[in-house]
Amino acid sequence: MKAAKLHAWRDAELAQLGTVLDQAFILWRQAWGLALGGGARVACTPFEGPCREEWQPLGNGVAVDAWVHWSDASQAELQSLFGAGCGSSALVEEAATACRQESCRRLADALQHDRNGPAPSETRPPSGKWSGAVMALLPCGSRVLMDAACVQRVLQASGAATRPARAALPPLVPLVEAAGGCPTRVEARLADCDLDVAMLQRLRVGDVVRLPHPLTRPLSVRDSGGLPVFDGFLARSGAHRAIELVPTSA
Repeated sequence: MKAAKLHAWRDAELAQLGTVLDQAFILWRQAWGLALGGGARVACTPFEGPCREEWQPLGNGVAVDAWVHWSDASQAELQSLFGAGCGSSALVEEAATACRQESCRRLADALQHDRNGPAPSETRPPSGKWSGAVMALLPCGSRVLMDAACVQRVLQASGAATRPARAALPPLVPLVEAAGGCPTRVEARLADCDLDVAMLQRLRVGDVVRLPHPLTRPLSVRDSGGLPVFDGFLARSGAHRAIELVPTSA
């Protein structure tokens, strides 16, 4: 399995990307004398996918990383600007199509795309949701979809502040291995004994208290939370007193 890098964009980065596309949109609108969406600005949001419509790739080349979508409603609205007062005609439709194509050329330039390379072999954006993709909503009713590589390229070209480099994180290890070196407290508990108050008051350092715990009976070895983890028997290891562990019967 190949690991994929995850991308997340800050609000300031999305705003910077919107500014770049907004400038291209304004120049296109002014070149064609359009008042379409005069007070609106390009809005960029993280893409949630999937893509089900027909999308047109922006730019040429082997790897395409941005696409544009014109809905029927946005095309009809564009035609209405050219056909105001004279109805719909082949000439009006041709002018609207040429205007739309010019918008795609300006968007490709704004996104640093090469329009002189070979035609892309794949004209659809990847299906489903992938990390770092951004959707730009244009005031004319069209949408621009950009993947993470495109967004990064545009932000760098626009002089957006680069993020500070993060120190490389150590590789992940299994939980058991990561916690293996952490100390924990365990207790070996013998059977309880009863002492009356008078006997307790007479106890002195060095006294021996007999416990009702036979050597043939296992004692309980518990973790710091009081849960039994092993049974054990009293034993000796060299000069040390020890406990021989056996599976718990609890």
